[in-house]
Amino acid sequence: MNYKIFCDESNHRLTDKSNLMVNGAIMIDEEEVVEANKYIKYLRHKHNYHNEIKWTKLINKKQDFYKELIEYFFRSEFMKFKATLVMNKSNQQHNKYNKTHDDFCYVVYYYTFEKFFV
Repeated sequence: MNYKIFCDESNHRLTDKSNLMVNGAIMIDEEEVVEANKYIKYLRHKHNYHNEIKWTKLINKKQDFYKELIEYFFRSEFMKFKATLVMNKSNQQHNKYNKTHDDFCYVVYYYTFEKFFV
């Protein structure tokens, strides 16, 4: 079986205002990607939602769209969600390990993905 993984990170740059970093990923059976896209498009049309789907864009009048989207993901049998949360990202000591912040971001991706393959 083949899978597609869709991922995104929030506040991963050291210059971001938040000191909290989140990396999330959804793994979906490759054969279900088209159907999932169709359903998400249906929800967008139903709720007249044309913006980028982003938590920072969430406003009260579009809350029903986000609720239905979340319900869809969590009732799905062919999608899995994983997230890695990093608190106090600015306190990381990259130099101590001869690494950069970019290196650290790749490590966070690793920890997000590893549970998909266990």
